[in-house]
Amino acid sequence: MIKLVWMIDDSGIDLYLQKALMQKQGIDADFDRFYTVQEAMLEMVQLLEEKKQLPDLIPLDIQMPGWNGFDFLKQYEEIVPQLSERPLLFVLSSSVHQEDLLRVQAHPLVDGLLKKPLEVK
Repeated sequence: MIKLVWMIDDSGIDLYLQKALMQKQGIDADFDRFYTVQEAMLEMVQLLEEKKQLPDLIPLDIQMPGWNGFDFLKQYEEIVPQLSERPLLFVLSSSVHQEDLLRVQAHPLVDGLLKKPLEVK
């Protein structure tokens, strides 16, 4: 059961659509929005130190200014061994670069790749 979702995306419109589509699919959860990878990583480290609840699901935009989704994945790899349960992680991408898509699909911590714009199906 998904209780907490961390949406990591620099687009307010995409964040709004992600939440609306998840709610339409019956996901009744708390939604936290992070506009930068740095914000999300700081929050995750703090929650780990305080032994508080981490998200059950993380939709992660891959193309973001500053630290991007690949930077998140690199930091996340270091954190995962500390977790008793790993959140589901889905990468969102509007990228047409085949190299990016293959890199995401090959990553062992990525549970799926979703193309933007998101659709209900």
